[in-house]
Amino acid sequence: PMTISKTESPDFVLKSSGCEYGVEVTEATSPFDQKEMTRGHAESYVIGKFGGRFFDGVNGDEAEQALLNDIEGAVQKKADKIRNGIGTFRELKFIELLLYANSNAVDVCNFADKNVVQFLRTPMERNWNHLVSGTNIQQIAVIFRDILILFSAKSTDWLEIPRT
Repeated sequence: PMTISKTESPDFVLKSSGCEYGVEVTEATSPFDQKEMTRGHAESYVIGKFGGRFFDGVNGDEAEQALLNDIEGAVQKKADKIRNGIGTFRELKFIELLLYANSNAVDVCNFADKNVVQFLRTPMERNWNHLVSGTNIQQIAVIFRDILILFSAKSTDWLEIPRT
């Protein structure tokens, strides 16, 4: 049997067959985009109208790079929390991060083009050890739109989440 407990740091602890796993859920975003999305929530708006990124359009892979920065920033923030011994992170053998991408970058990336996944995969694999060193992070799952990318020390996989 498996039990899931809501805790503070990490957000959830899963217990199964004598093992405990921590699950930390967080948002990968930009404070500029969050401010804009909050202000523009009551109406349809053009990206950048309320001060978020891309007010002057998108050039090249600018949106993909911004998304990568959002993801790496969220991982770094949580890794620092673990390294600093906040909460019960250190007591657990395994920590899984679940990130949901929520920014203007998500709105302007072309996810129909699988190159976006590759764009994220290459630097995340290259930076994996730097991002998670000194922590017990085993996997990072990133959800955006209808795609889930799973990064780990061993591999990177992606799948499309079927729309219902």
